Amino acid sequence: MVWSEQRDVTFLREVAAEGLFAKKEKSRERGSGWQTVANNLNPIFDTELTPRSVKDHYNSLSKKHRARLAREMRATGEGGDELTEREELLEELMQIEEETDLHMEEENIARKEVIEMEKAKGTEMRERAMECLGESRKRLAEQLGKEKEAKKTRKTSGEVFEWLGKRMELETENKEKERMERKEEREFQREQVQQQQDQQQQQFAMLQHQMVALMQQQHQQTQLMFELIRKNQE
Repeated sequence: MVWSEQRDVTFLREVAAEGLFAKKEKSRERGSGWQTVANNLNPIFDTELTPRSVKDHYNSLSKKHRARLAREMRATGEGGDELTEREELLEELMQIEEETDLHMEEENIARKEVIEMEKAKGTEMRERAMECLGESRKRLAEQLGKEKEAKKTRKTSGEVFEWLGKRMELETENKEKERMERKEEREFQREQVQQQQDQQQQQFAMLQHQMVALMQQQHQQTQLMFELIRKNQE
């Protein structure tokens, strides 16, 4: 398709209506905008424009317009003749594009500053974390040292407790031995007492038996005496 000034005006009006340069460069939204411009112009121009072709045509127009303005500024020190509608549309679109690019650049700078601040903050936080880690390690080392000393103390105390345990065990064994000896002695004494009691009971039984025998003998003697007396009386 051959471009003409009138077609350029129609094209630039469509770009302005789409608000193409208010969208971020190389963004999906600007790419979709070029597609919309091409789709809207195809039935008007009865051709097959693509997003790439309309974008390249705009870049060509803006480049030529900047070159012409630069030549006029060098030649006269000021702008040239009155602008045509195509040139006015180009300048408006170029100004919007520059403002958008400037805004995007400022956003990028601000974003980079935020990233740098976050990096610096992250570095500071890491340094603090390392300091805290160092302090934590120091405290841990001190704690481990104290625990080591405590272990030594506990080990010494353990030896003392072990000695005391053995001593208590020995004392317990001695006490148990003494208890067993006292028990055996009590049992021996009990046996002695029991034997004495048995002997006394035996002696008492013998004495009782002797007394019974003596009483029986005396009773028999008394009976014999009464019998003799009765016989003498007869």
